[in-house]
Amino acid sequence: MSMLQKIEKGIPVPPEGKRIYPWEEMEVGDSFVTRTPFLTSAIASARNASRRYGKKFRARRINDDQIRIWRVE
Repeated sequence: MSMLQKIEKGIPVPPEGKRIYPWEEMEVGDSFVTRTPFLTSAIASARNASRRYGKKFRARRINDDQIRIWRVE
């Protein structure tokens, strides 16, 4: 039997509700850069944050592995 995933021991579970992006703290005109090659993931995160916090965000690729996200409203 071959293992496709490496089993690791002693890795703590991160606390629940840990946020990756600063959606709540952002004011109109604020932005941040995230390192990901997947623009669609960043857009989905921004869309979900818009619904959750009642704010509007936009995401644009700035190079191969970075995406900038702005609060626009």
